[in-house]
Amino acid sequence: MSTHDEREAAMLQWRKLVQADKEELGDFPRFTVHPLVVTEDEKRNLFRMCMQSAEDRDRISKISVRYEEYKKAVNRRFAMARYYREQWEQPGGNDALEGTIHCIYDTPNDVPPDLPSYARVLTRKDIVQSLVQFAMEQKGIPGYPDRDAREGDVPSFLRAWVTTVYGAETQKVNLNFIDASLKDD
Repeated sequence: MSTHDEREAAMLQWRKLVQADKEELGDFPRFTVHPLVVTEDEKRNLFRMCMQSAEDRDRISKISVRYEEYKKAVNRRFAMARYYREQWEQPGGNDALEGTIHCIYDTPNDVPPDLPSYARVLTRKDIVQSLVQFAMEQKGIPGYPDRDAREGDVPSFLRAWVTTVYGAETQKVNLNFIDASLKDD
């Protein structure tokens, strides 16, 4: 493959990754279905396939596990985009590639100082804040409680929502993860 062909392939891959990122995170912090939320279909599929290992149960019942999986997926896409960007910027690459790609770090202190300008950094606190916002605003998702905007008891609603979505067995662990994440600086 010629250098021109390699550059064209890198440009095409970059654009695909930017588009996937935009479709998934373009309206951040708003999500149609939040990536940390367990959907009823996901639960049914796991049970249908008889996936009952402790790891599978954690995957559908612990926000911390879902966060780590989501962070890995987003950062894998970022790493791929960075690779293709570097291929594009090899000698002879005068044209700039447009677009940005998100990456996730646990805290602002974890963010490396040498991130490229096309990186859009999110932290665990950002992701968990968006989850809480999603819980407070979502309506009409079968099997999950709706919050009446007039309800003033946000902590009680959030406890009930976390219990409904992730299960009573992990309520305390999940609420502790939310609390710790919102305190991250």
